[in-house]
Amino acid sequence: MKPILAPPTDWERVALDPPDDVPAAASLLCRGRVHEALAKVPTDELFEQAFWSRLRGPDCHVAVGVPSGLSPALLACLVAAWMGLKPSAMHNDIGGTVSRVVSGDGHRHDQSWHTDSTAWVEPNRYSVLALLAGRPTVHESTDMLPVATVARALTRDPVVAESLAHESVTWRRNFPHLPNLDAPVLGDPVTRWVWPVVEEEMERVSVNLRRGVKLTAHIVNELPFHRPVVSAERLLVFDNWRALHRGPQVERASGRELIRIKVTGVAVL
Repeated sequence: MKPILAPPTDWERVALDPPDDVPAAASLLCRGRVHEALAKVPTDELFEQAFWSRLRGPDCHVAVGVPSGLSPALLACLVAAWMGLKPSAMHNDIGGTVSRVVSGDGHRHDQSWHTDSTAWVEPNRYSVLALLAGRPTVHESTDMLPVATVARALTRDPVVAESLAHESVTWRRNFPHLPNLDAPVLGDPVTRWVWPVVEEEMERVSVNLRRGVKLTAHIVNELPFHRPVVSAERLLVFDNWRALHRGPQVERASGRELIRIKVTGVAVL
């Protein structure tokens, strides 16, 4: 496991009240308050180089430490704005830019391997996760599986790998009020994977793609993966195009709640 990356020390001195919840965090970003605060502090080239090197590297994620002078939610806002999330890009379409993630609540596909925003025209490139509530243990990790690892495993069957890369699946059957959106599972450069959606498509796709989907569903549970933990001391940033992720197998009674901020991407046109 790589060391946790410390954020710029000047960020601890930003004149912003820490957001208590998701609406407050969204408001800070929408109104440009976070961007104004960042504009007043000097750049930190060492942090920038280390951050992007790890995020763009083979592990597809980076853990950022939460200093004692910052709340996890405020640091998440600072990181997202610093990465390039603009106030004009904030929205509430199909899950929205900023959302609350309650472990063990509602559907459980988030506890299986998936990517975010598969119904978006262009899924968000990056996701920032920070703790809102709860005291996660080392066993409550947000697991990360690089797509490159999956792609290498699929080379055992080049025909199905080709189908996964080029044959389209419909991603908006649960959004009938929106135009259809068809895209491949292992597109270049965007990966889309949510098992309930793909499973529903099984009878509508070719034999080769059906085989590919079944093979993928099998091998993702056999491959090695990373186990970063989102806690009061660290937040997580990952590449949503280049990695699958899954939440911990916990019940709602655990009290684990996260704030999720999506960076870049287009939900609807």
